[in-house]
Amino acid sequence: LVKAAITTPVHFDFDQSKINDEGIRLLDQKVEALQKNPTIRIRIEGNADDYGSDEYNMVLSQRRAAIVNRYFTERGIEASRLQIVSYGEERPACKGQDEPCRAQNRRDEFVVVSGL
Repeated sequence: LVKAAITTPVHFDFDQSKINDEGIRLLDQKVEALQKNPTIRIRIEGNADDYGSDEYNMVLSQRRAAIVNRYFTERGIEASRLQIVSYGEERPACKGQDEPCRAQNRRDEFVVVSGL
């Protein structure tokens, strides 16, 4: 249950790094799980769809991971428990060219690196 709460991806709107309402709901669940399990360390993996240049998407996915990292630290999760990485469009969750598929690629993923 804890792992599911932590590892559920958070999706972003097109060309945005702003956390939407659904993202906030999911992140609040992650904050609660991390507060209750202080040994867990996670990696926040920023991703983007294939619109735009590779360079742009790397920057966008980095911003997405960084904003979530800040969300956690502002709520008391120690920065030493968090890592961020940016994959741009390199690791698509969905390989199709339609909008519903691309929307799945605009996300942050969360990997438990230790403590679970």
